[in-house]
Amino acid sequence: MYWNGHMSAVGWILSVLWTLIIIALVVAGIVWLISALGSRESRSTASGAREPSAREILDRRLANGELTVEQYEQLRETIGDPAPSARGTGPPRPEGAPG
Repeated sequence: MYWNGHMSAVGWILSVLWTLIIIALVVAGIVWLISALGSRESRSTASGAREPSAREILDRRLANGELTVEQYEQLRETIGDPAPSARGTGPPRPEGAPG
């Protein structure tokens, strides 16, 4: 690689390549470290979000038409949340209205 105390062309090319490889590895390590720390922070904020309860999921599935009323009532009993009685649910009715 050396010729009369000087580096040959191959020596220069190899030294430049090794330098670029080392710089690329350092940059890749920094990027990986930043992304790992960022994903940890996003996981901690996402875990603070409230998950819907089983009843809320059932209510949504009934509203979307994924469940029949009978399936809905059966599943509510299964999760230990009995269906409310028909009396007293829904919006108030005006006086004198049938019902």
